Amino acid sequence: MNPKEDPSDRLVDSLLREQNRHSADEELLREIDAKLEAAPISPSSRSARRNIGGLVQAAAAVLVASVGLTFLVLPRPPRPDNSPAKLHVTAESHLFPVPDDSVSPPVAANPVMAPAGDMASFEVGPAAPAVASPAGVPGSEGYSSLAAKEQIRRQRIPIPAGSARGTSSMRVDKDRLAGLDGENYRNLEEQILATDAMVPRREFVPPAGDFALSAAPRPSRENYGRLTDQPWKSPWSDALSTFSIDVDSASYTNVRRMILDGRPIPADAVRIEECINYFDYYYAGPEGDGPFAVHGNLATCPWKPRHLLARVAIKGREVDARSRPASNLVFLIDVSGSMQSPDKLPLLKRSMRVLLDQLDERDHLGMVVYAGSEGVVLDPTALDERGLSKAVQALGKLEAGGSTNGGAGIKRAYQMASAHIVPGGVNRVILATDGDFNVGTTGQGDLVKLVKQGAASGVSLSVLGFGTGNLNDAMMEAITNDGNGNYFYIDGDREANRVFQQKLTGTLVTIAKDVKIQVEFNPGKVQAYRLIGYANRILRDQDFADDKVDAGDIGAGHTVTAFYEIVPVGLPAPDTGSVDALRYQRPAGRETVASDDWFTLKLRYKHPEGEVSSLVETPVRGEPVAWEDAGNDFRFAAAVALFGMKLREMPGMADLPWPKVVEIARPALAEDPEEQRTGFVELVKKIAPEPREIDAVLTSDPSRGSAGPGSGNGRHPVSSEPEERSPIGQGILARGVVLMAGETPGPEVYAHGAGEVAGKPGTRLQVGSAFNLQHRALPFAGGPVVFTSSSDASSINDPSSILATGQLPKDARTCTFVFLPSGGKEDEPPYRTMAIDDSVQMFPPGSIMIVNLAADSVRFELEKDLHLIPSGSREVIANPPVGQNNMTRVTAAELHEGQWRLVYSSVWNGVGGDRMIQIIHRGPGGRFQLKGYLEEIAR
Repeated sequence: MNPKEDPSDRLVDSLLREQNRHSADEELLREIDAKLEAAPISPSSRSARRNIGGLVQAAAAVLVASVGLTFLVLPRPPRPDNSPAKLHVTAESHLFPVPDDSVSPPVAANPVMAPAGDMASFEVGPAAPAVASPAGVPGSEGYSSLAAKEQIRRQRIPIPAGSARGTSSMRVDKDRLAGLDGENYRNLEEQILATDAMVPRREFVPPAGDFALSAAPRPSRENYGRLTDQPWKSPWSDALSTFSIDVDSASYTNVRRMILDGRPIPADAVRIEECINYFDYYYAGPEGDGPFAVHGNLATCPWKPRHLLARVAIKGREVDARSRPASNLVFLIDVSGSMQSPDKLPLLKRSMRVLLDQLDERDHLGMVVYAGSEGVVLDPTALDERGLSKAVQALGKLEAGGSTNGGAGIKRAYQMASAHIVPGGVNRVILATDGDFNVGTTGQGDLVKLVKQGAASGVSLSVLGFGTGNLNDAMMEAITNDGNGNYFYIDGDREANRVFQQKLTGTLVTIAKDVKIQVEFNPGKVQAYRLIGYANRILRDQDFADDKVDAGDIGAGHTVTAFYEIVPVGLPAPDTGSVDALRYQRPAGRETVASDDWFTLKLRYKHPEGEVSSLVETPVRGEPVAWEDAGNDFRFAAAVALFGMKLREMPGMADLPWPKVVEIARPALAEDPEEQRTGFVELVKKIAPEPREIDAVLTSDPSRGSAGPGSGNGRHPVSSEPEERSPIGQGILARGVVLMAGETPGPEVYAHGAGEVAGKPGTRLQVGSAFNLQHRALPFAGGPVVFTSSSDASSINDPSSILATGQLPKDARTCTFVFLPSGGKEDEPPYRTMAIDDSVQMFPPGSIMIVNLAADSVRFELEKDLHLIPSGSREVIANPPVGQNNMTRVTAAELHEGQWRLVYSSVWNGVGGDRMIQIIHRGPGGRFQLKGYLEEIAR
């Protein structure tokens, strides 16, 4: 709480935000009332209660009077003086407080609706400059009026850090609230704020330079378990290193969410092994009937050239989705009041629907929900056509409200799953929650006992974490560690598709359990070593052979990676700690066995239904290779390890710049079919942003790529490394569009390829200002392309004939080239191009693609769905939300110089079964412009 803030203002402000809430607050009040009535009342407390009752009535009277007065003086926002064709909104560009006598900015009373034709163009005037809080103005810590607050709430623009929620325009006499002591005051306020889903959340603000993690406060009420990194150890005193594997990936998606939202990152939120294991690696699989293959590799260390980096790599056996075993699944869904925000229950329901779409008649599904109490909304049902329909209906009816009794829900879910065990099948409870358990069995130890008992009965656990502000990451990771489970954090629809569509069998099907790794280092070769990550997965050395000790599981197709940093013998040893000399013992002699081994890698595992472990043992010897030659998988995983080490501020990492992470990872982008690695590099760049202009996004250099291939479920960077050429003869269907009518490259545009088609006549391309142009077949794919005004092959050598250059997206079937006038330099073509993969797989009917060609990030809100589009990126929004009359209310805020400002407000027609593309760019005078194209799909 701000020390300058009047606590009564904060409480009243919280109450005002809650006036539109219903079920959650009513249930909370009923529970409080019932507890008060049930408690024994002494004469003294009776008197106090009467005083409190009178106090509440008095406070309510003051509150009503204040609200009534405030609404009486609210001015009606003036209608903007704009032409009907274009909407110019001059808005408060950043949410710093303004004095009470300031004039509220005009807001469009009736936003312009996008026309239903092929094309719709909108522009918004330059936003007003940010208004700083004037010094010495009373109440300047908060917002100036309810009118300004309501405008901000409707636009869902984030509140900047440090701004208070109180307001100087409403005061409640402190004497009227004196009957509440400090603890009761804070308790009531926390109960209100805990269920407040309408408070706008802070969004992405790029940090200036490297993060200062130690100085940053932990965001909101999120809870993370304490992690202690492994120290340097000497093989003479600690020859063995033992740990449990970890295939969870929640930490990386959670950290990604924090970076994109501009939040400080608590060091304990960064589990390095989960960041590394989030990504796909192309390790060789097992030969024969084994559940997995084990590999040990040694290379030089990218961040410490004289050190070595040892990699332990495991690849699980693949299981085809068609041959996976039958499933007995129970959805355990949190529908408490804390799950009301759009990034929680609404996203949860969409994520569960993705999983439902992958299941079939082999599978049975039950559904349990919990809030103040648990309840069964779907008994175990075979997912034939009828059963699937019932499950979809049950999922669609879920609404949030009430407190969170997660313990009772877990008990009921395990009872249901245990009663319908499928021998040899997948028996799993899937818990979806923010982890904010606040009634019933809430202790982490008690919950761990519950899931351990469930695991002993043959039922595994998957946990899906959602939301921000009160994420209980510590609890969710703890129960999966002990419940034969896996833990994912779902930060958007794309991640839901990854977990439940692309990785379905790995998510559900366990191929080995209780997998432990033990490494014995040879002191004749290794001076010191340290394990990177796995801070809360360390086991005692004797636990390795003890089959009663639980460890992590591996799912079908999973990869597991672990790194040791090694100091070879002969180099200065890092501090490994020391003790005083022993009084009663003589130091043991340091004798070694002659061996070329650096270390021996041992692994134990059990069959999913077995209780006795098997041992795999592999020595690692030979000369280390240079890390640059260790392969793309090695170097990319090493880059992610360095990313995690820097975020955790491990010793020796502070002097390494963030671009070093990008340098290590960049060559590995050549093997990136799902663009996971590209997304990682872009994420690192947001921590230490590089100067970006539109010239860095659109390039006339044919050696640089425009847009890489996409999976169709998320953002795709526009600029990339040179693409590999697809085999000649595959071909691609292409067309072109321009952003400004009348600015076409010319009456005729011809596309010329390279390689085997060089020297052949060009192919004429349709280029216009509509999105419904026909594609033309090009006889080449996946390489550079030159656009000229002539079909003559020699025109590519005539600068006066060259209109633009570009790069065809690799593996795309169809694409659209966006033509944008260049900067007018004499040595460059008149146009620049960006290729958009518009194939149905990437851009399906019924979706909207937003492409950001501006130099700043843009934040879109479609109804209540939030989408952050970084500069030079695009996002495909499948099944966009629609409101009344099949319309979608849309607002956009632009990130400019670290501040958000409203730049666009409108209503779009529902896309239905067609496709819409919206391209953000800068128009004349640097105005923000949005160019809309609608493509009707023949049906």
